[in-house]
Amino acid sequence: MTADIALPKDWDRSGLPGWAYFSQELFELECETLFKTHWQFVCHVNEAAEIGAYVTFDVAGERALVIRGHDGILRGFHNLCRHRGSRIVPDARGVCNKAMVCPYHGWAYNLDGGLRGIANRDTFPPMQAEKWGLKPLEMEIWNGLVFIRFQAGPQPAVAEILARFDDEIAPYDLANMVPTDSNSMDDLLAVNWKSVRDVDNEGYHVRQAHPGLHQLYGDGYFDEPYANGTSRSVGTFNEAYGHRWSVRKYREILPEADHLPLHQRRQWIYFGMFPNFVLGLYPDSVIYYQEVPQSATQT
Repeated sequence: MTADIALPKDWDRSGLPGWAYFSQELFELECETLFKTHWQFVCHVNEAAEIGAYVTFDVAGERALVIRGHDGILRGFHNLCRHRGSRIVPDARGVCNKAMVCPYHGWAYNLDGGLRGIANRDTFPPMQAEKWGLKPLEMEIWNGLVFIRFQAGPQPAVAEILARFDDEIAPYDLANMVPTDSNSMDDLLAVNWKSVRDVDNEGYHVRQAHPGLHQLYGDGYFDEPYANGTSRSVGTFNEAYGHRWSVRKYREILPEADHLPLHQRRQWIYFGMFPNFVLGLYPDSVIYYQEVPQSATQT
C-alpha cells in the first residue's frame, strides 16, 4: 500500500544551509512558529490512567501538565502557578491525591484546575477563585495518544492531519494499549533537532547504520515523502531469515498478530507528523519518539 503523492516539478532537493543547524536566532524563531503552535505529543492515556495521575512536558520555554481529574476526565494545563509561575508539579510524572499544591507558596488547585485555596488568604485582596485557576491548554486525544498545543496554529486537528492513516492504524487498537516501563526522555544529544529528524525521515541509512534491521526488512523498505504535514515509511520483512542471531530469534518468537491484516503481521510501519513526532507500529507493540529541542545545538 503506497500513497499516490506527486512532488512539484521544481522541488528543491538542496536542503537547508549549514547555519540553520546551529543558529540560536533561528532556533528561537522555530520555538515561536513551530513548537508553540504545532501539536506536541505528551503521553498515552493509560500513562495517566488513575485519578490524579499526571504527566508533564516541557518544550520551547513552555511547560505543560496533563492530569486526570476526580471525574475521570483528562485535562491539559500550563504547568504554572498563577501566583509567581512556579511549577505546580515538579516531576515528569506522578500522582496527586486530592489537589495540586504549589511547592513554593502553597497555592492549591483542584484536579480540574480550579483554584482550591490560597495560603495566608487574608494577606491578599478579595479574589474570585474562578478567575485564578490553572490556565488550560488546547488538548486532543487521538487513538489514545494525548497531544497539546500552547498557542493556536494554522494546522487543523490531529485527527484531521493523520486521517489518511486511519484504516491502517485502526487494527492496532492503540487506545487500549498499556505502557511499558521503558519510556525515556533522558537522552540528550549534542545536535540540532533537525539533524535527528532529517536522518530519521528516511531509511537511506538503514543498510549501513542498522545491519540487523536491513536483514529484517531492508529489501522491502520504502519511504514516502512528507505530504500535508505527515509521512509514512514501511518495512516488510524479507523472505529470508538471514544469518543474524537476533533477527532469526525475533522472527521465531514474534507472536502471530491475528488482529492485524495478513500483510501487516510482518511489517514495521512508521508515521511521522510535523515537526517532531513519529509513531511506530510493530506486530507485537507500538512505539513513539520525538525530538524535544533544548537549544540550537542540543536535543
